[in-house]
Amino acid sequence: MAFNTTNNRKLKAQGAGPMATMPVPTGQTGNGAPGFLYEEKSALFLLATNSFFSQKKFYESAADADKRFVDLVKSITKSDPAWMLAFITWLRGDGNMRSSAVVASMEAALVAKGFKLAQPPNGIGLARQLAQAGIGRADEVGEAMAYLSSRHKGKQIPKPIKRGLADALTRHFSEYTALKYGSANSTKEFTPDRLINLLHPTPKAPWQSDLFGYLVARKYGEVEIPESLNMLRKRNQLMGLPVDQRRQVIADPNAAERLKAAGMTWEALAGWLQGPMDAQAWEAIIPNMGYMALLRNLRNFDQAGISSRSAAYVMGKLADEAEVAKAKQFPFRFLAALTNAPNLRWSGALTLAMDASLRNIPTLVGRTLVLVDTSGSMDVPFSEHSEMKRWDAAALFGIALAVRNPGVDVVSYSNVGREFQVRHGADVLGELARWKRERYNQNGGTNTFGVLGQYYRNHDRVIILTDEQANYGTNTIVPIANQGKHVFTFNLDGLRFGHAPTGKFIHSFGGLTDACFGLISMIEEGTAGRWPWEQGK
Repeated sequence: MAFNTTNNRKLKAQGAGPMATMPVPTGQTGNGAPGFLYEEKSALFLLATNSFFSQKKFYESAADADKRFVDLVKSITKSDPAWMLAFITWLRGDGNMRSSAVVASMEAALVAKGFKLAQPPNGIGLARQLAQAGIGRADEVGEAMAYLSSRHKGKQIPKPIKRGLADALTRHFSEYTALKYGSANSTKEFTPDRLINLLHPTPKAPWQSDLFGYLVARKYGEVEIPESLNMLRKRNQLMGLPVDQRRQVIADPNAAERLKAAGMTWEALAGWLQGPMDAQAWEAIIPNMGYMALLRNLRNFDQAGISSRSAAYVMGKLADEAEVAKAKQFPFRFLAALTNAPNLRWSGALTLAMDASLRNIPTLVGRTLVLVDTSGSMDVPFSEHSEMKRWDAAALFGIALAVRNPGVDVVSYSNVGREFQVRHGADVLGELARWKRERYNQNGGTNTFGVLGQYYRNHDRVIILTDEQANYGTNTIVPIANQGKHVFTFNLDGLRFGHAPTGKFIHSFGGLTDACFGLISMIEEGTAGRWPWEQGK
């Protein structure tokens, strides 16, 4: 296969962080510079945390990226299945990546099904553990089955994988998820009743046994909802109300409690009312809405004209540090929310939420040069469903570092560099808005080495936020590292080749969250860097 298989521990010995490249160039970057191939685990980490499965990249087609991802999963599972299990568990958990976690989980489990390993103390085999590791929501069991069906047509699903998915179905399935994801009129290929029939999950309680039985039975005609399924019964009562009486429900002072008891989401409420989601409808459902749902609907709240009291509730929840941590939102989500919301009243809450989401931004001693890649290849959305582009995320993190640390110089670069003066006492969102307003996104080539050579003035460290597809030129990263100065690259695209070899003073990281920034201080203090799921060990 085309990927490097050199022992990972040997590569790690060349640097303090977990990410590693070949010590010599073995290819080229997208713009012709010598490219340093990432070691397998590093390549998979970059690809999984910076990409969405089946979506095109600037320098790589969706098909090529998908094949590379699957090949890496298979190879690493064969050589280090324990690492793969820990990685997938982290990817779907703290990493908060859905599609890549589901695919990795299924492909790894298919490889591990043939392993003849001793059973762990809990009696659950490796393939079964891997199959459920990438499932974080009830609907993802169906997505996993659909993936297996489409990518491995005509092949029978091995029993360990079916058992792992059955475990996930038992863990995640409830009355609420049955209502949210399991409509009786669903057009999905793998509906809850079909999954139950195929996977034969073991119920964890009598109510879940009743739920599984009811979902299967209703496919064959009218069936009474069991007494134990109170939420389904309450939803059924609401559905039985004539349409012209339904707005009386949301007009009641206790509407939120009644809607919650019936497992009503805002999407379900809109369909149930068979009319517009006006201020009264939104105010009835807002107390039951999750963090992401609130964040995505600020424009709708404004257009409907919700009351100041309801708006205050929304702002309080958005700004709550515990809620931010629980929601696991990527920091750039708050910029997107502020951009899409027409009313400036949300800006204070979103600024506080942004600050909470960037709690791992380190305090840096001395002077730091931050280069933010704004070349044309960074002018790419993270996904087909996102308006946020890679250069926006790069600028966000660069500005956040400068807001937290007065000794940081921020430079936007493409063919040339352009220094951005972060104002003392400013907030991240405000400065990022100014960055875009004053057109710091340049949209040209990737002159990393030339700009670094121009703006490096004996700084104590260098941080580069880029896709690493540098132009050909004299590599100025290596001479800086040879002076004993650390150079940290945060890769925002996950392509095969890096722009410099990793080593004692050259480090590479991947991911859209701020978690890896905490590794900067750890490495500079001489503590060995670890994978995110190994921190604290």
